[in-house]
Amino acid sequence: MDLFTYQQNSISKLLPHSYDEQELNRAIPRTEYSEKPRVSLSLNRNKRLGIGRYATVYEGDLNYKSESIRCACKVFSDEDGEDCYVMAIGEILMLRRFTDCPFILQVLAVIEEKTWTGSMELNRLTKQYFLESEMNNLSFSELLNSDDSAFEESIAAMKLVGRKQSKLVLALPLAEQGDLWNLMQNKPETFTRDYVYQCTYQLAQAVATIHAQGVVHHDIKPQNVLVNNDGSLMLSDFSNACVVDKETLMLYDGLGRGTTAFCAPEIFSRKEGYDFAVDIYSLGVLLFTLLNGQMPFSNVAHPPSMINAIKKGFWAYHTPPGYYGDMVKILDGTSLMDEEPLFLWIQMCTQVKATDRPTADQLVKMIEKNIPESAMNK
Repeated sequence: MDLFTYQQNSISKLLPHSYDEQELNRAIPRTEYSEKPRVSLSLNRNKRLGIGRYATVYEGDLNYKSESIRCACKVFSDEDGEDCYVMAIGEILMLRRFTDCPFILQVLAVIEEKTWTGSMELNRLTKQYFLESEMNNLSFSELLNSDDSAFEESIAAMKLVGRKQSKLVLALPLAEQGDLWNLMQNKPETFTRDYVYQCTYQLAQAVATIHAQGVVHHDIKPQNVLVNNDGSLMLSDFSNACVVDKETLMLYDGLGRGTTAFCAPEIFSRKEGYDFAVDIYSLGVLLFTLLNGQMPFSNVAHPPSMINAIKKGFWAYHTPPGYYGDMVKILDGTSLMDEEPLFLWIQMCTQVKATDRPTADQLVKMIEKNIPESAMNK
């Protein structure tokens, strides 16, 4: 397999925090665009981390000369041809919008497995899409719909490659502790009061970052939040993400996007559009799960019944934390008083009416103003 591009700027932000910048520069030195980095990727198919419709993730190593960095290797299937290829390119372009936020998963490298001889087309495509700075903030849909003739040959090459079933592999930072849900189930003692507040702050910053780029994630849940060795988080899985309409800042027909138990009520309405507030709702539900380690609406057996419950309001089914003035026992076994700011933020984020929810920026400011000092200093 050959590396045909990798993220060159702010590379230290893309890897687990145990690596300092000097180590990274030795492992993967910066190169000029005209150079072809001599980097390889090796994956261990006996260490499968996850599997989805379009891709399978394995543990692997990103290698340069005698040094290597452990990573996660997302291998896109070649069975669906162009569909998988388009999904891979779309995910790469989406993630490249957020390179300034350490709490969002980033792409370390993109590898092409040579299953056909037309790799030069791929290299030309790569230079167009990934190495020109003015392309960094364009969404996949904007690129495909662009009238710029400079893109036409590259788009044609992308579709040609897809039909020829070229397989792409994304090298991603390895989350040593798995996802947030896994950590909640296996190490509940991790979720102290301070750590729950840290998670809240990091995720709010991640959501604020993607919303500032006009992106709605659609599937914010514990299973899509990865955890580094130091406990820091990375929001992942942008396969359902969309860019809002530039004029209306709205999206339409979100049914089928995301995970039902975390979906906002307006997602299930076909009569009107929705906006960034659906992510705020999902974030609020996620924060609620951080307190008790349980999936929302866990006792609702059928999806239609769950949708009806969601439409009535999250708090028509669940009891707000601290609602009765009681102490709230959290996952690490300690109890919190009912006046915790976190409880108010959760209720604000999960309001039935979208306009009653705070924006991500507003939430970040509220957290910065009220987060316990002990949590901020860790």
